[in-house]
Amino acid sequence: QFMSQVQFDCIDKIAFNLRAVMSWYQECVSILADHEQGWEYTNPVGFTMRQFYTRKLSTSIPTPNYSVRIQTTNGDINKTKQVSGISANQTHSLDGALLVLAHATFNGTMSVIHDSVGCHSSDMEELQTSLRKSHVLLYQGNRLAEMKQQNEDRTGLTLPEPPKMGDIELSDVLTATY
Repeated sequence: QFMSQVQFDCIDKIAFNLRAVMSWYQECVSILADHEQGWEYTNPVGFTMRQFYTRKLSTSIPTPNYSVRIQTTNGDINKTKQVSGISANQTHSLDGALLVLAHATFNGTMSVIHDSVGCHSSDMEELQTSLRKSHVLLYQGNRLAEMKQQNEDRTGLTLPEPPKMGDIELSDVLTATY
């Protein structure tokens, strides 16, 4: 608990709006869960991220030598899991979209594991350029407003307004030294 608070304090100092985005995600999925709805967002590369955690039911069937446990779902949404998972799940979905975009413009051999990417050292500069250009392409516009609109259109519910956009110049990613 101590370290998680230290991490959140650092996030608040360095990237103050990240906590606001996380809280907004959580508020949205909480409202959706109250109406037995999950979260869906189709990102710019066409992948749909769906989050619909349901409550599990467990039954134990005794046999002569051991018991067999069978887990099923009753279909009811698990609000706690929805709220706790949304920030990481949506972020990983966008990380995946970024890698798809980068792969489409990269001419070398590329390896991908989860949200990490690699290539031959001789291709590093080209991969870095592909990733930077893909980042700008992926995050131009207001993705949070898109997420809100897609979920409202799908469910008919009204969700809160997303946090205001910051004033960072997105194209600075193209020339950043880090």
